[in-house]
Amino acid sequence: MMVTVFIVEDELKIRNSIRDFVEQEVSGFKVIGEASDGAEATVRLEREAPDLLITDIRMKGMDGLELIERIHQSYPDMKILIISAHGEFEYAQKALRYGADDYLLKPINRLQLTLFLNKVRDEKAPLSSSGDTENAKQERLVIRTIKQRVAERLHGPITLQAIAQEVHMNHRYLSTLFKAETGINFSDYIERCRMDKAKKLLKESKLKIYEIAGLCGYASAKHFMVIFKQAVGCTPTDYRDRPERQSGEDYEPFQ
Repeated sequence: MMVTVFIVEDELKIRNSIRDFVEQEVSGFKVIGEASDGAEATVRLEREAPDLLITDIRMKGMDGLELIERIHQSYPDMKILIISAHGEFEYAQKALRYGADDYLLKPINRLQLTLFLNKVRDEKAPLSSSGDTENAKQERLVIRTIKQRVAERLHGPITLQAIAQEVHMNHRYLSTLFKAETGINFSDYIERCRMDKAKKLLKESKLKIYEIAGLCGYASAKHFMVIFKQAVGCTPTDYRDRPERQSGEDYEPFQ
């Protein structure tokens, strides 16, 4: 069963990026509607009744807070995810009190969004004693376990074969399963996680580049810098020095 999603975001580029990510990067989700403001969303949501609402806070007209308050009163079982700019932390806290399930800061961290979506999908999965459903639940638990182990081991080597042995699966089957569940190859997923960690350390620490390279699993700082530039489009030093963008034509919705 697909988890249905409705997206409310006034910037078209960001809205399109979220839609593409939800439908292409994580299995089991379908975007059934979009709106650019809270007033439009209120009318559409009554008709669409999705499982999950993803909404920005700051919008013209009815903002995300008023939308959340109304929707939560009418549809208490609907999951709600807030997308908030860095300077709006107090708004996000208020949204949680109004009934939102979680919030993510812009630019959106891909891994955090994936983890939230997986959690929603697992909670929405129908309870059944059938073998197929139980197998699917077990496979999702395996993927969740693998992601946790990857996150814990980003400082060192990670191989599919070693992980497969730990979860008692054939590595070829696990490779296929991982791609089906996450929409990304295992090796690409590890690389993305390493880059996410590197970007976080570059922005939030004063560690030297070679130290960050080591913490992210790269024995060579030179190799790390090459991979980082290929993935991010700039050198680690340039990324560290680059000011945060909040909005505008060149705004990148995802980290």
